[in-house]
Amino acid sequence: MKKYGIILISTIIILGLGACSNISNPSDEINTRTKSSEITIGAIHTEFLEKLYTDNFTKLIKERRVEKSQVIANQILESHGFDPMTIEEIEYNINLGIKKAQMNPIKLIEDILNKEELIWWNRFSSEARVVNAHKIYIDHCYTYGTPTKGTVLSDLIDVSLSSAEFWNKYRKNDVLKYHNPYIPKSKSWRNVIRFVVAVVVDGTAGGAAGSGAGPIVGGIVGGLASEGADNLLFGGDSKVLTGGE
Repeated sequence: MKKYGIILISTIIILGLGACSNISNPSDEINTRTKSSEITIGAIHTEFLEKLYTDNFTKLIKERRVEKSQVIANQILESHGFDPMTIEEIEYNINLGIKKAQMNPIKLIEDILNKEELIWWNRFSSEARVVNAHKIYIDHCYTYGTPTKGTVLSDLIDVSLSSAEFWNKYRKNDVLKYHNPYIPKSKSWRNVIRFVVAVVVDGTAGGAAGSGAGPIVGGIVGGLASEGADNLLFGGDSKVLTGGE
């Protein structure tokens, strides 16, 4: 049985990350995120969230939300030949999202990226907004080179683009019930990606796990953390689950 929470924590601690690679046509690689048959962490993250947030999911009581999270996560995991997650592992990663959403989002990024990758992310996140993240990403790939495939930076961005697109649609007209204390009050949750807690939570959880355990696990971990963060940000519930850390 794979211990997905342990995989995530150990990955954050021990990973050494590569630099960005310059390629002649970054759009060729960018387009594979949506047009290729290759499985990406962002695609799994999107699949999980789209399957989870159906049939008035957010109106379910917490226990039913956890149960559905486990069902959807294990459907995807098992369809790709992975062991199912236990309820404790599901709760662990949802709790991870609740906790990360209350932390300094800039510090979360700094903890998983090396110095060179952090420069790339900071340039990108200082310009990108939820509504234009993909365009800004393409522009930066042409200018600064595409992040090396398989690194935490690459996975972080892949999940972040997925997260930005999903939450911009799903929570487009919703109002936050929790405001992260590290973010200036003037910053809207739809504003610069650097200050969009939901995106950073998804990206850091999924990106770190994905680089250690692959895109399937990374996408699921990021999705579960996203569910925890969403419950806090739009439900206002900061209590962690009993089966968490």
